[in-house]
Formats: sequence, C-alpha cells, structure tokens
Amino acid sequence: MIRPPRTPWFTLGLCGLLALGVAAARHIARPRYAPPTRVEDAVLRIAINLTPNTLDWNLSSDFSPPNYTVARATMRGLYTWTATQDLVLDVAGACAVDDPSHPVEYTFRLRDDVFWSDGAPLCAADFVLGWRRALDGKESKYFSDIVGVRDYLALPPGPGRAAALARVGFRALDARTFQVRLAAPRSYFPGYLAGVYAFYPAPSHRLRGLSEDQIRAYYRRTGGGDPLALGPYRIREWNRLDESIDLVANPHYPALPGRVPRVVLFPSDLATMLYDQGRVDFNFLDDGPSTFRHPADRRQAALWSTFWMGLSTRLLPLDVRRAIAMALDRRALGEHVLPRFRAASQLLPEGFPGRLGDGDPRLRALPPFDRAEARRLVERAGWTGRELTLVYHENGTFLPEAALAEGVRVQLAEVGLRVRLLGTRTMTEEMLTQDRRARHELHFRRTGADFPHPQEFLLPFTYSGDPAQDNGSYTGFEAGGAGPAYRRFEREAQATAEVAPAAMADRAWEAQRILLAEEVVVVPLFYPDRYFRTRPWLRELTIDPFNFIDFTRLTCSLPVKP
Repeated sequence: MIRPPRTPWFTLGLCGLLALGVAAARHIARPRYAPPTRVEDAVLRIAINLTPNTLDWNLSSDFSPPNYTVARATMRGLYTWTATQDLVLDVAGACAVDDPSHPVEYTFRLRDDVFWSDGAPLCAADFVLGWRRALDGKESKYFSDIVGVRDYLALPPGPGRAAALARVGFRALDARTFQVRLAAPRSYFPGYLAGVYAFYPAPSHRLRGLSEDQIRAYYRRTGGGDPLALGPYRIREWNRLDESIDLVANPHYPALPGRVPRVVLFPSDLATMLYDQGRVDFNFLDDGPSTFRHPADRRQAALWSTFWMGLSTRLLPLDVRRAIAMALDRRALGEHVLPRFRAASQLLPEGFPGRLGDGDPRLRALPPFDRAEARRLVERAGWTGRELTLVYHENGTFLPEAALAEGVRVQLAEVGLRVRLLGTRTMTEEMLTQDRRARHELHFRRTGADFPHPQEFLLPFTYSGDPAQDNGSYTGFEAGGAGPAYRRFEREAQATAEVAPAAMADRAWEAQRILLAEEVVVVPLFYPDRYFRTRPWLRELTIDPFNFIDFTRLTCSLPVKP
C-alpha cells in the first residue's frame, strides 16, 4: 500500500503562522468604528454604486443619477426646495411675471450675496452661457417651452443656427437681471429651474471667450479650485484612478455652524459591509432583508414616487383589466415586505402638488377591492384559467419586486387568473425589459418625480409621436388603442400645465380618473420610501423626495475647534 507522504511539522507551523497572519490582517482591515472628535477632523465617507460620468452639468444626462448627487451639492439654481418641499427662490432674490395666473415671462433679479467659490459674484451672463451650452446637451428637451428653442434645435449646425440662438427667449437685461420668455404658460417651469441641472449657470468670468473644446476641458480637470461651485461644497479632486470624488466646504457659501468640511464619494457595491466595519458613514438599505435587519439605526425618507402595475390595453379586455384592479389588496401585498408600506390609490404620491386629499368623494370612482365582483368579471369575459405574464426586475433593489410579484400571482389566482412571473436578472435581460413589457399582459414600473408637477406622472402615458413605440408606459394606451378616451386623457394631462395652479388638481384628477377607473390602464400599488443608515454625529443628512442624497443642510454634532 502506498502511503501518502507525511506533512512536515515545519510546513504545518508555517501554515499556522500564515493563518495567524491572515487573521491579523483581517483584524487590522476591520478596525472598530470610532467617530471623529471635532468638526475639523470629520470626513463623511459614502460608498455609491456609480460615480459621475461628467462634472459638466450643462451637458450631462439624466441616465447617470450620480451626477445629480454631486451637482446638487456643488451648484444652485434660480429656485430650490425648502426642508418641507416648498418651491422657493434661491439665487434669485425676486421674480416678476407678466401674468400671475398664466405667466410666460419671468424676470429674475439675482441676489447680491451669492458668489462663486473663487469669490466672484454670480451674474446674469452666467445663466446665458450655461443655458446656451445646455441647448446642445442631452437635456435640451427641458428647454423646448422657451421661445425660439424648437426652431433652434431643428436646424443643423451652421450660420443659420447661430442666428437662431440669438432669437432664443432668454437674455441678460443687465449684470444682475435675467429674463426668460416661454412660448405658452407652463406651470411646471419653475420646478424645472429647481430640479434639472441643465439649468444651472456656468462661471462666465472664467469661461468667457473660450472655445467649446476648452470649456469641456475645464470641466474635466479638477484642482486649484476648479470647477467653480455655488453650492455648500466645491470639488477638491476627482481621482480618476479610484473614481472617488472629494468635496470640501465652499468658503463663499453661507456658513452653517458645525458643517461637515469634507465629503468623499467612492464606488463600491460593498457599502453594507463597509458601514459595519466603520469605513463608511452612510449606507442605503437596498434590499428587503436589510431593512428589517437594522431597526435601531434605520432611517427612512418618503419619495415623490409611485410603484405601479401596467395593464396591456392591447392584450387584456376592459373587464379583465377592471377585475385585476378589484382583485388586488394592496395592504396585504405589502405585509412583511417593508417596514412601512404606503399602499397607493392614486398615481400622484402623497404630499404631491395636484393630488386629491384622501377624503375627497371623487375617489369613489376608483375600482374598489371586491374579489367576488372581480371573479364575476373574469368569468363573464371567458378568461377563467387564462395565463398572464407579469414582467418584473428580479435583481435586488430598494423595491421588493420579486415579493410583490409573488403576491400579485397569489391574489389573482383567487379570481381565476393564472400568472407566470418573468423576472430579469442580467444586463442583457435588462436591455430587453422594455420590449418584454410591451409584449406581455402585466409589468411593474416606478415613476419618480424630477420636478413637482402632475405632468411628471402623466407624461409616460402620452403619445410620443412615433407610431412604432410607446412613450413610456408600455401599456399600449398611448399608442391610440383607447381612441376617444386617450384623446380626452391627453387633453386633461396637457391642461395641468396650462391652467392656473388653482385648477391644476381638477384637471390632474380627471386625467387620473381615465387612467385608473375608466380605462384601467394602470394599478398604483404603493409609494416607496428609501431606507438608509447614517452615523449619529451627522445631522440633516437625508434623502430628498427625488431620491438623491441631500447635502444642503448637512451639519454634525461635534465640537468646533475654538
């Protein structure tokens, strides 16, 4: 018999030493968390999934959410939101309009106490430069309500386009007065100016006379105080090697006692582990189990957002769509899924402009929860035992889609409808999701607000102008399948932007009534919250209703060096 060779004692000893070394290294790599003792020593470290793809905010894209995080920390606009989410003027000290109820012309007088991070005063020319550049960027759609913009965007590059730019309806009347003229009243326009970073100004005193290539190069480099900032923070460094963003306090921003002087953002998908090890100070709780695992230091912020299920108007008859809406018990769907589940009845989320109060009698028009009637409708339509496909995202996010999909499957089975769940996991599958939504009976979606106006939640259901595709809801409704009902919906949805603010809620409700009750195109399920953890010494670090980290009021409860 051949015996295996014996392991020498010195080899075992060496392995033991290596094991001790690995254990020691792990112990060193996971130090006990110790909070800073002074504001001057505080560094707020945040791990994020992605870093910004540009610091050139006028030419950025809404397909890179991390851009918003840094833009809102370093820049300011003509309007902003208060802590209670009221829309107020920011860098503009006053705004005069031509008609208080239906304004098309806004004349902003800039404040005289707003300075760039190098000490230069903000001026009207900064908005002219920034907005002109944004017209050639990826967010030019937000400018299309301004006089002359549509004509400008329709022209190819050349002398004619340069002449059209001079006719676009925004200009500097003097050093501190900036005027904007719209082609027609649009009540959502001030919300654009607060929330869309394409509308931020650019430092004309630093960029005037430079070519577009030189301006882009300016935004690509960091150091020496550039690029300049208006917000509470400025960019100290963008390290391209580890993709970290280092933010420090803007010395020319109004000081808050105890402001955290430094913020470091870096990419990592191990944020929870890093938080537990004391290596980061903020942690999104982005899956269901983690939200229940950390009740002691768990915090939450309500989003202006609605998670809903779209119903195909091409594949499902109206009786079946109505039966689906009546069969779903939203509160039961959310039981044990999230710490707080705010069941949805309307498409517009709680606290949102234009939403009806919960006691409004008009809400009685919505399909009630009635499984007996739902079962009768399914039988009358001859759909008992038919199989539907529900498309959802299977990968872990702060939205528990897999659990909700299973709940929908169980509840619809009680009225005679079988549901096949089609989850997406890989990047390739994610790219096919839009096509799958359009081809199957049911799909999940979340609509989140970029600006506080009903248009944000109604636009996905409007016709894009391309008969080959939907504009965003994938229900088929916007492709004209509902005929006269769609035309009435489009008229009401558009009216929310055109009527005086006092009448906006009535028109928004009528548009919702068509979607939710008359045609049953969509079933709102719940209004999401965002869950996170943060250190006790940090104050006012939260998530805003638009789902971005809010640094604007951030301070800490540490002593300040005398």
